[in-house]
Amino acid sequence: MKIKLIFLLLAIMLIGCSDNSIFPSSKIIKEMKKEINDLRAKVNAIQHAQNIINAKLQYELQERCAKCAAESFKTAYGKESMLRHYTNHYNNKLNKCFILVTEIILPDKKDPKSHYGLSKLLYDVNEHKEYASFYEFTDIHKNMYCKVLDKLCSSEAEWDNLVKPYMEE
Repeated sequence: MKIKLIFLLLAIMLIGCSDNSIFPSSKIIKEMKKEINDLRAKVNAIQHAQNIINAKLQYELQERCAKCAAESFKTAYGKESMLRHYTNHYNNKLNKCFILVTEIILPDKKDPKSHYGLSKLLYDVNEHKEYASFYEFTDIHKNMYCKVLDKLCSSEAEWDNLVKPYMEE
């Protein structure tokens, strides 16, 4: 096979390279290069338009998430305060809107057994599904409950680390 290819190449070289049916002319090559460049420009324009559309869609999803989170918080807790507030985040990877509610719990003056506490809840706003909960009361025994999905955790720092991917991606 290699020998036939070598003979074919030698024959072409001996006959000459002027036959346009074997080798395209420089004019045809220039036209083909122009077509390729035009196609590249069109592909770049389409990619740019897709990037703009994706950015707009992301912005709209984040805006909708913020609005739904505000409504959800207001329905469940009323107005925000220094003791109770929330943050929300639209997670692109999971295509979900999350709300993180943090509350400082004050002791009930009528109940001497009640203590200061901290509560953190992470849930999906649209599905009303709880993803994580953290409760800690500052009594002598330092009672704590810490869970993210089905995983129990042992500290607030661990809880924060487990929740971080939901609120950042």
